Amino acid sequence: MISYLGYRTEEVPVTVAEGASEVEVNIQLVWEGIVGQEVVITAQVAGQLAAINEQFSDVVVKNVVSRDRILELPDNNAAESIGRLPGVVILRSGGEATNVAIRGLLPKYNTVTVNGVRLPDTDPSNRQVDLSLISSNILDGIEVRKAITPDMDADAVGGNIDLRLRSAPSGWHFDVLATGGYAGLQQYLGNYKLVGTASNRFLGERLGVIATFNADRYNRSADKLGINWTADDINPLTGQREPRFNSFNLREETVFRGRLGGSLLLDYNIPNAPAGQHFLQ
Repeated sequence: MISYLGYRTEEVPVTVAEGASEVEVNIQLVWEGIVGQEVVITAQVAGQLAAINEQFSDVVVKNVVSRDRILELPDNNAAESIGRLPGVVILRSGGEATNVAIRGLLPKYNTVTVNGVRLPDTDPSNRQVDLSLISSNILDGIEVRKAITPDMDADAVGGNIDLRLRSAPSGWHFDVLATGGYAGLQQYLGNYKLVGTASNRFLGERLGVIATFNADRYNRSADKLGINWTADDINPLTGQREPRFNSFNLREETVFRGRLGGSLLLDYNIPNAPAGQHFLQ
């Protein structure tokens, strides 16, 4: 029986003569397409449609994650949402995303801004920003530029990450998001995430207020293996250095990570300003 992906399987009888060492058989397979049921994808494309159009129309090469895309993904913080873009690698601490590396460069070579305003560094040893402190639920979108332009700071060698804050819609809006999770390694069923949001506009639709509350708790436990070895010994037969294991350590690390926070976001539409311009605090 001869089979290959994309071709029709053939069964060909082969006779091997007595005393023969090998038999050559030439077989030509016929192409056969795989026909399945119709698949319709609408919600995911619709949620990212505005971001895709923005990427195509902008003169700068960038990647954009829309708010709809952020809400439909189970991300705990902004770092995990950014890590879904191409060319971006997530750096984790205790199983949770904390920083991102753009184009293979360390996070300290990136700049992080909120609506164009640069964030201060959170690490005293270098100038990287811990993105795990920012909840993805307060964001209206994320824009990543992988190459600096004349209007950007010159120290953004890796790229720039711009976090866009949400603007309050007209009228009262209440949103509640509750999710649960299961950790198979520890057989733990207590993982949860709870987010509540209330928003409205006041003063003739000029002042917008968004109040957000979030709480989550996850089991980040893991089995860790530690090996200590040296390569100082030289094999007398080969003359090459060979590794020598000094210690071997296998341990179970129990870690629970929880987050409890809230935010109050105010935005003010400036009178007689061009459409889309407003002041955020």
